[in-house]
Amino acid sequence: MLLAKPWDGEGDGTEANPYVVTSKDDFETVLNFGSELFLQLETGLALAGPITVPAEVTALTLDLNGGSIVGATGQAAILLPGDTAFTAKGTGSLLADDGIESVKRLGSVTIGSGVSATGLSGGAAVDAPEFNAGGEAVTTKFEKGEGDTWKITAFAEMSNESRGTDVTDSQIKVYSADTLEELKNATIPVAGATVKETKSAVKTVVEVPAPSGKDSQFFRVDFGE
Repeated sequence: MLLAKPWDGEGDGTEANPYVVTSKDDFETVLNFGSELFLQLETGLALAGPITVPAEVTALTLDLNGGSIVGATGQAAILLPGDTAFTAKGTGSLLADDGIESVKRLGSVTIGSGVSATGLSGGAAVDAPEFNAGGEAVTTKFEKGEGDTWKITAFAEMSNESRGTDVTDSQIKVYSADTLEELKNATIPVAGATVKETKSAVKTVVEVPAPSGKDSQFFRVDFGE
């Protein structure tokens, strides 16, 4: 149950005047003050996670403000309930152990371009966008591949006419970008992507080289092109 008690720190939890938290206790306290909250870390604040978001919080926007939240061993930085919409913005980082999502994504997650979200062997913990032909949701899993590569396992709910059909290696293409908006319009496949395993039209494992220069943190896998 959300609380209704005065806040003696900065802000009121609105978009124009977010709560400014200076400790993990502050963070966890103000999470009880409303269902749609805007929070901002004190400049450069480093917090030890995980931070558990109450189920009653339906939308949470966090400005990292140059700070960071680091998950405990085997735990994400942020643990989301139900369908909470979580947005991380500003600059900073959400960190977790290798193989763990930096944000436990039981709800929707948006990671701003200034935020580094690592876990899953470098994969950002964001909801996979809907890019397959039928428009259904696509889910991806990131793992460390061979050498300087990432391994992407992609599952897609294909449209009825595509389900169960064979897809050849040449019909599976991977695209990368630095933002979700750029990814929607990406037309040049990642060079050197190798299909490692194809079980059906709805699951494949692709190994892609780590991007050079600016890190691309968003990938999409297209089937049947």
